[in-house]
Amino acid sequence: MKDIAALKLFTRVARLGSFSAAGRENGMSQPQVSRMVAELEQELGARLLSRTTRAVVPTEAGKAFLLRIEAILAALDEAGQSVREGGEFHGMLRLSMPTSFGIHVAIPRLADF
Repeated sequence: MKDIAALKLFTRVARLGSFSAAGRENGMSQPQVSRMVAELEQELGARLLSRTTRAVVPTEAGKAFLLRIEAILAALDEAGQSVREGGEFHGMLRLSMPTSFGIHVAIPRLADF
């Protein structure tokens, strides 16, 4: 999960343009975020972010990686959510319908639901 955390941090830094802002969102210090992104860059063998004193912007490689990784992270989040919820709906469901429809159509089908 450490790799996924680094990928998520990279996406937030790239979108926010700031290591500090991404750190605040994730309860981390700016050096921690910077170190994790640097480790990710080293692992990939590519510079993903261009750092200046005024801004942090994705490089061309970083932009391409960002587009691909955001879709993958969204799919991972969706998969995790479906497992945590067991693929079932939770909570209260309120329906409003004519009484005759409820008696003849809805109520007989509630047991299956």
